[in-house]
Amino acid sequence: MLLCEDDAWADRDTGQIVEETSIDWSTQDDADAVPDEGKRHADSVVETTVYAPEWFCLDYGGPGQPCRVASCASCTRELSPSLA
Repeated sequence: MLLCEDDAWADRDTGQIVEETSIDWSTQDDADAVPDEGKRHADSVVETTVYAPEWFCLDYGGPGQPCRVASCASCTRELSPSLA
């Protein structure tokens, strides 16, 4: 596993990460602007840094051994049900 740095948007008051698609960017820097329905005002979020894991299967077990990483993108073998 490798932790990778990425940019994200967080609620200004709670710090909760929000989807970028939920932000109405046409309201940015306009306190009186009303966001589109289902969207949030751009001034209600702040840019922040998050760290997301990236998984790699190195297959150290050798032939016949199940991969132990559920989201292994580079491993072509089935995940053992006991490890899922």
